[in-house]
Amino acid sequence: MTSAQISRLLKSFVSRHNIISPITQKPLQVSARRFRYTLATSLATEGISSKELARILDHSNTQNVMVYYDTRNSVVAHLDRALSKQFSKYVKLFQGKLVKDKFEAINGDREDKQLFFIDENQPSQPTDIGVCGLTSICHLDPPFSCYLCPKFQPYKSADHEHVLERLLESREQRFEKYENARLGIQLDDVIIAVTNVINICQEV
Repeated sequence: MTSAQISRLLKSFVSRHNIISPITQKPLQVSARRFRYTLATSLATEGISSKELARILDHSNTQNVMVYYDTRNSVVAHLDRALSKQFSKYVKLFQGKLVKDKFEAINGDREDKQLFFIDENQPSQPTDIGVCGLTSICHLDPPFSCYLCPKFQPYKSADHEHVLERLLESREQRFEKYENARLGIQLDDVIIAVTNVINICQEV
C-alpha cells in the first residue's frame, strides 16, 4: 500500500468516526507520515526493542529508529516528575534542615563541607545546593544521597529543580550506576526527597 493510499484510508477513518482534535477543535489532520511516527513512538514507549521496531518500519538497521526512543525518555521523565510530586505530598523522606545560606548552616565556614551538583552535560557549571552538617567524614555518595541524610542543609535559593530534572532524565543510567554501590541507594527515594525539598522551598 502506498503512502497516498494510507493517507486516504486514514482521512476516511477520521471522517467516518468524526475524530476531532482537542487542540484545534477541527477534524484531526492525519497522514501516512504522522501515522508512522505515532506508531513508532507508541511502540517505543511500550518497550519494543530497537531491532524489532526497525523491522516493523522496514529499516535495514536500528540507526534511524533511536529518535523514537528519545521521545519515549522525554515522556517517561515528565510522568516520573508528575508522580514524584504526587507521592511527595504523602511521603516525607527529606530529614535535613533548610537554610538561607552557608552563614546559617553548621559547617558553613568549611570548604570541604560545601555540596555541589555537577551536571554531566555542563560539568564546568556546578550548582551549589547546600552544606553537609556532619562534623566527621561522610561516607555517602553525594550529591543525590545527601537529600536522604538528616545532616543535609539545602539552600532555599538553590536550583533543586535542576537537580530533579537531571535525575529524572538519567534515572535508568544512574540506577545501573548506583544499584550495586556499597550503600545501595534507592533512586526512587532520592527523587521523592528532592521533591520534598522543592516543595518546602516553595512553601517558604
